[in-house]
Amino acid sequence: MNWVRRFNLGSPTLEHTDSARCGRVLGSGRTLESVEEARLREIVRDGRPSAVSLQFTLWSRCAVQAAVKSRFGVDMPLRTVMDYLHSWGLTPQRPVKAAIEQRPADMQRWLDEEYPAIERRAKVERGEIYWGDETAVRQDTALVRGFAPTGHTPELRHRAYQDFCV
Repeated sequence: MNWVRRFNLGSPTLEHTDSARCGRVLGSGRTLESVEEARLREIVRDGRPSAVSLQFTLWSRCAVQAAVKSRFGVDMPLRTVMDYLHSWGLTPQRPVKAAIEQRPADMQRWLDEEYPAIERRAKVERGEIYWGDETAVRQDTALVRGFAPTGHTPELRHRAYQDFCV
């Protein structure tokens, strides 16, 4: 109402009636201090939960909540965790799967040297090549999500083969 009083006291225009800034001071009411927030953002962006001794595979809201509790001793609600993740530009994404036992150099060598011979033979014999894998098809894996920067899909590392023999 200060600007109304100033206007009524004789100011012919509104240009001299600037009011003080309203609302909270930037950064007030935050759960974490700015230094703590920067450290947490660095932890989430640069590594996996297992790197900070958490029993999570990907960065989920619960994983970040546990990291806040273990690092800073603060019980942060999941809604607040989501606000922090959103402000850092992180979005929930379905991860790409990669086997721990993967050997990219061997795979590339096979694709460059052996597979062309298989293709040639199939062409000569009028055969078709079908690709398959041993991972099985499951519907429940679509529900797995991890937070990562937009455009950078998280990677879910797993074992390709499990030994069931004792």
